[in-house]
Amino acid sequence: MNIKTIFFYFLIGTILSCKGQKSDKPIQIFDNNTGFKMNLPEGFEEISANESKELLNDGKEKIDQIYDTDIDISDLKPKLFRVDDNNYFLVNITDYDPKIDGDYINAVNESNRLLYRTYIRGFEKSKIDSLNQQKKIGNVDFTKYSLSINIPPKTKMKVINYTSFVKNKDLTIAVVYLDENIGNKVINAIESAKFDK
Repeated sequence: MNIKTIFFYFLIGTILSCKGQKSDKPIQIFDNNTGFKMNLPEGFEEISANESKELLNDGKEKIDQIYDTDIDISDLKPKLFRVDDNNYFLVNITDYDPKIDGDYINAVNESNRLLYRTYIRGFEKSKIDSLNQQKKIGNVDFTKYSLSINIPPKTKMKVINYTSFVKNKDLTIAVVYLDENIGNKVINAIESAKFDK
């Protein structure tokens, strides 16, 4: 985990426009490798692979400008969902080898610090608060990292990020929202998720 793993949280925290078909039923999220499964509340739409690629490239450009760098995002393949231009959900699962990539908890903590700094730089006139917690979801330990961003004059955005090391995978689940009702439904869905053995 490093700068390239946090940029899509920043990109979906900005105003975006992409079209898809909204679901009037919950969307089942399931990953064979980790056994993670949850039901994303109704009203979300999955963003197509092409649109996701465009969004990732937009996010890359923004992060490259903020940090004066050129990050390689070729290995990122998040599944992105949205209700509208202000409320998003994502899940990203990548291989993680502590022998190569380093201690997982240290990497998560560094990624969270980097996420905070990125929002500070991207929203300079905003007040940003953070909270780090440990959560058990379906008998798996997660780090829950929350950002509350007050953007003048009256916009309040929240970013809630869950990370865990599961079966040699970095499992990252996040919700970015302006609508508290939508955000709370997604948080409840995430925290009610299960893991198949």
